[in-house]
Amino acid sequence: MAEQRKPVADYYNSWKFTGKELDEETGLYYFGARYYQPSWSVWLSVDPMAHALPSWSLYVAFGDNPINNIDPDGRYFIGVNDKAVKFKQRKDGTLKIGRNASADLKHLVKTVNASGSGTAMNQIFEASQNKTKIHVNVESEIHDKAGQLGYGLLGLHQAHDADGNALKWNSDKGDFDGTPAYVEGEEGVYKEATITIFKGNIEESGGNGQYYGFDITIDQEITNTFQHESHHDTDKEFIQDLRNKREGKPNEGIDPHQNIHPQEQKVYQELHDSNKKKSP
Repeated sequence: MAEQRKPVADYYNSWKFTGKELDEETGLYYFGARYYQPSWSVWLSVDPMAHALPSWSLYVAFGDNPINNIDPDGRYFIGVNDKAVKFKQRKDGTLKIGRNASADLKHLVKTVNASGSGTAMNQIFEASQNKTKIHVNVESEIHDKAGQLGYGLLGLHQAHDADGNALKWNSDKGDFDGTPAYVEGEEGVYKEATITIFKGNIEESGGNGQYYGFDITIDQEITNTFQHESHHDTDKEFIQDLRNKREGKPNEGIDPHQNIHPQEQKVYQELHDSNKKKSP
């Protein structure tokens, strides 16, 4: 991957053929987890996941296959048809997602974009930029049997353990049953998580907005549920505090919804106000 520069009149674009931005001060390309030296065609630091790939070069990128794989931040290799999805936020706040997004994710993002809540859009974008690998599921059936996943819930966020298993949240002890895996070198970041939206339950119950006096639609309830559960994944303060508690370190005993509910009220208000503006 050699350096290429081609001036066109007085126009200069810092985004080069690599698709990454050139840092004019250092002359290096920034790939999110490493800097690339184009003149020498080398990385200037080892791969962030080198410890997990002993059979590969410490400086590997794209799984040595840049044609079929992408490597957005150096943390893991993702096939173009796998779960990693590129997000962009437009000037109006709405979200644009990559073609490889699942049908469930496309549906949720479309719903969020049409919701009228800028806070919800910002929250989903923030989650997309987080280093957690997030799986998204939408359950259309009603989950109304005791013991069934999602019983009595509108949405669910589950951190995964080191083996990739989605953990069950234990409300009685305020912690997961099992030990979540975390991104190394980060404060309060899960390595992997699953967000499930129980659409059938939302449609059956009407959601929570009605209890707070907000007049919103089912799709807007889905929007709020999606941003609520994704907030659980980006609430680094709570995640780190719970980890400290589990490991016997000083902690503040933060409630899992302490940082969630204030934003949720703001989202509900935005949804409600958006509907009022649309009313004749």
